[in-house]
Amino acid sequence: MKLRSMRTIISFVLTFTLLTGVFVIQPDQAYANTEAASTSLEVKKEAAGLIEEHYGITFTDEQIKNSTMQELAATLKDPFSRHITAEEWEQMNNWSESEEMAHIGITFAKLQGQYRIVTVTPGSTAEQAGLKQGDIIVSIDGKAVKNQTKQDIFSVLFGKKDSSIKFVVQRGKDKLTKTIKRAVLPMAAVEGQMLDKRTGYIRIYTFMDQMVYEQFEAQWNELRKQGMKSVILDLRYNTGGLMEETRQVASLLRDKGVFTYYKSPAGLVSSSTLDKGKKPDYTMTVLVNEYTASSSEALTGFLQGYDLATVVGTKTYGKGVMQMPYELSDGSYLMLTTQEFFAPDMTKIQQKGLQPDTISNEKKAELNRLLINSGLMKI
Repeated sequence: MKLRSMRTIISFVLTFTLLTGVFVIQPDQAYANTEAASTSLEVKKEAAGLIEEHYGITFTDEQIKNSTMQELAATLKDPFSRHITAEEWEQMNNWSESEEMAHIGITFAKLQGQYRIVTVTPGSTAEQAGLKQGDIIVSIDGKAVKNQTKQDIFSVLFGKKDSSIKFVVQRGKDKLTKTIKRAVLPMAAVEGQMLDKRTGYIRIYTFMDQMVYEQFEAQWNELRKQGMKSVILDLRYNTGGLMEETRQVASLLRDKGVFTYYKSPAGLVSSSTLDKGKKPDYTMTVLVNEYTASSSEALTGFLQGYDLATVVGTKTYGKGVMQMPYELSDGSYLMLTTQEFFAPDMTKIQQKGLQPDTISNEKKAELNRLLINSGLMKI
C-alpha cells in the first residue's frame, strides 16, 4: 500500500472514530463469540506481543486463548486502541480511495439536542439545493434523525455518484424538503478571504489531506499580498488529521521552537520542532469549539503556548494522543495509541482540552461583526 494511502486511511479511521464513535463501540456478545472462534491463537499472540512491547503489559497463554482481540485491546483502557478486522480495513480503504464515493457536501453536529448543519461546501449539491448553515435536520430519506446516532447519519450522507438523498430541514418556522444528488467533489481543506482591508480569514476544515500545508501557504501568501495584517484562523469543527501537515502549518507562523512534546506509554519524551518559519509580524485570533480536536488542538496549543494568538470560543475536545495501526498476519490491524502529545509549555491536552482566552465583550462583538458581514459563522 502506498504511504499516502496508508496515511489517508489512518486519518480517516481516527476522524471517523472521533465523529461517530463507530470504531470504539465494544462488540456485543454474539460478535465476541464469533470473533473469539475465528481469530487464531497465533494472531492473538501477535497482538499480545505488540501490547507488551508498547505498554509493558503481559498476558498468560490462558488469558490470550480465552480473550477476544477487542478484550486484549480493552486492557489498555484507551478508547482509541482497538482491533480492526481485515473486512473493516478493506471497507475503510475503499471509502478513502474510491472515486465513486460521493456525498452532498455538508458537515453536521448535535447542538442543543438537535442535529444542525455546520458547514455547506461551496459548489456542492447541498449548496445548489439551498441547504444553509444552521438548518436543523429533521429527517433523511423519510427517517427522523432525532434518535439516530452520528454514525447512522454519517453513513447515509455518502453513496454512489448521482444517487439521491431526501432531506427535510427546519429553518425558523418553515420545514423544507430537498432532494439532493450525491456528487464527487474536490474538497478544499483550506479556504480564505479578506474580511476588511487589513483582516484576513483562513479556515482549515481538516488536517486529513496531505495538501493542507500547500493550500494554507497559498492562502496565507495571497492574503498577505492583499494587505493582511491581522488574521482569524478558524479551527472550529476541525477534528484533526496528519500531525506532520499540522507541524508544517505551524512552521509558517513562527521561526523557531518546539511544536509539540511527545510522551510514549513507557514515559520516553521527545519533541517536534519548527524548521522554516519567519518571525511573526501579524496578530492572530484562533476560533475553536468542542469539536476542535487532535492535531487541531496541537496547533492551538502551539499558538497559545507561544502567545502568538488569542484563542476564542469554547473548550476544545481533549484528544491529545496519536495512534498507529499494526498489521497482523491475518490481514487485520491492531490500532494502538503510541504517544501522547503536549503543547510547547507542556500543557496537557488529553481528556482536558484547551481553554480559550478571555476577551472583552467589545472584542467579541467586533469579531462577530466581521464574521457575520462576510456570511461566516459567528462565535
